[in-house]
Amino acid sequence: MFKILFLYLFLFFISCFSKNHEITYHNNGKVKYNVSYKNNKLDGVAITYDEDGNIKNKTNYINNQLHGQWIDYYPSGKIQHIINYSYNLKDGEEVWYYESGNIKSKIVYDNDIVSKDLIRWSDNGEIIND
Repeated sequence: MFKILFLYLFLFFISCFSKNHEITYHNNGKVKYNVSYKNNKLDGVAITYDEDGNIKNKTNYINNQLHGQWIDYYPSGKIQHIINYSYNLKDGEEVWYYESGNIKSKIVYDNDIVSKDLIRWSDNGEIIND
């Protein structure tokens, strides 16, 4: 009897802390979202795709909070934007890129507060003054 009770309790606790994986699809059958949940909260990498199957963005979550990098992509697959989060707060560099790969702008955050002002560049690398 003790073994059966122990087994039920063990399975209950495993199910409470297990990760669930969810994939949703566009009408054309291509993947739209690929996300992971833990305890019914976003946890892990969430990937969004456009209708052609190109990655639109990758986002990291812990316990339903943005934590880690959020990366947006151009349809070509090149990086458009990267921002770092620490428990839903912008923390670190936020960088935007031209499709050429050159940096468009950069700003630095410390716990959601700007710690280094925005710098912008033209696509040929010259600093843009406002």
